[in-house]
Amino acid sequence: LLLFCLVNTVNNSVEQTKKPITSADKSEEHNPSFSNFNFIAPFYNFLQRLIFGNRLQKAQSFFLNEIEPSSTVLVIGGGSGEIISSIFQVSIPEKVVFIEQSSKMIELAKPKVKNNKVEFACSDILEWDNDEKFDVIVLPFILDCFSTDMVVQVLQEMKLNLSEKGSILFTDFVVSSGKFSFSKFLISAMYFFFKITAKLKVSELPDFDLAFQMAGFKLVKKNSFVRGTLESKVYR
Repeated sequence: LLLFCLVNTVNNSVEQTKKPITSADKSEEHNPSFSNFNFIAPFYNFLQRLIFGNRLQKAQSFFLNEIEPSSTVLVIGGGSGEIISSIFQVSIPEKVVFIEQSSKMIELAKPKVKNNKVEFACSDILEWDNDEKFDVIVLPFILDCFSTDMVVQVLQEMKLNLSEKGSILFTDFVVSSGKFSFSKFLISAMYFFFKITAKLKVSELPDFDLAFQMAGFKLVKKNSFVRGTLESKVYR
């Protein structure tokens, strides 16, 4: 399957070179946050379960009980939408806004919605223009698509959308200590794969702790998974 993805990605790239370059293409090329998970979307859940089982879902769901009933929730980069079901399993929020840059991911997420409390927005988070305040902002495996400087920028933008006593629920990968740690190999392999299949611009994890500190957030709770390869945190 991985070989199939790579071959098709190369074929798509060849086809794209035959097309005239549009202003939208130029904009995407110069957008430092641009990535495109549309191609990988149909295989994404299968691949993550093949490698991690249900560990990613467990990690990103760990602190969802922080969402109080009638809260307003903003989910950024929710992928194919499994986290929507997880949210409604532990709470009854007033509204969930689901932002995802990949239109194909949103198509996969919409069937998972069983009520009218979820709104979808297909947008790059840095281009999303909304001054609404949310009680909880959920960041599941999305900040690893940015450099440290851009993570700071994203978090500063999110502060404008966070209520005064609001929380950020953050989940992502962590490089464990040790020169030859398995997490280093795994994360390097994932960046290589997504750089080819999704045009990901970065090739290493940002310094999450530094970024949250620079953006003015304080760590409240933390839990680790898979021998420290995954972390879920609550920031305020």
